[in-house]
Amino acid sequence: MMKSKLGLPTKLLLGFVFVVWGLLIAFSPRVYNIVGQSMSPNLHNGDVMFSVGRCYDINRFDIITFQMGDKCLVKRVIGLPGERVQYQNGMLRIDGFEIEQPFIALGKLSVDYEVNVQLGWDEYFVMGDNRPGSYDSRSFGPIKESQVSAKILFKVKGE
Repeated sequence: MMKSKLGLPTKLLLGFVFVVWGLLIAFSPRVYNIVGQSMSPNLHNGDVMFSVGRCYDINRFDIITFQMGDKCLVKRVIGLPGERVQYQNGMLRIDGFEIEQPFIALGKLSVDYEVNVQLGWDEYFVMGDNRPGSYDSRSFGPIKESQVSAKILFKVKGE
């Protein structure tokens, strides 16, 4: 039987390095560039956003990135797992209660879509802030939790 020549302090240091390295990979900062106007007036073409890896604490109105086919989209979380989302005449209701949307600019509420969907326990309903100009869950349906890439922490003004 071969005995290790590494002492206890060296083994502890190596273990610490591997743990820190794993955390850095899992929670490494990510940078995203906004392309398009689907999130205006809050995010604009050319804005730069920062996130920290995969986030498991997603709340209503958080801005997230997620995979839709081969594209990475940026939208606002409207409905959470298990909720009923209703959207009609620009009015948002969650489980029957009207929800204010202070991040929507006047005149940007979409009145041409009607939504009435019950979300599964691993689904989110997402929408762009520029409701008339956004491709979102009103078109492609709820997204699965496994599609979520990151939660946006802050943005830096672009162009």
